[in-house]
Amino acid sequence: MSETVKRVFSREETAETMGIGLITLDALIRRQDDPLPHIRVGRRVLIPIREFDDWLSRQAEKAVAS
Repeated sequence: MSETVKRVFSREETAETMGIGLITLDALIRRQDDPLPHIRVGRRVLIPIREFDDWLSRQAEKAVAS
């Protein structure tokens, strides 16, 4: 039996993981400078987990540097 590896988060899962609301998450997706990586499938917005982890690391590095 093979196990399925989850590769994307929904908006709700991402917001819950980050401890933020959906409105704040949507603002991160729409921002001009280093937006949160996402893909659209129809009306759904999905966040690739690998790219999310990379993005989060960059944000932490920026916070430390400032």
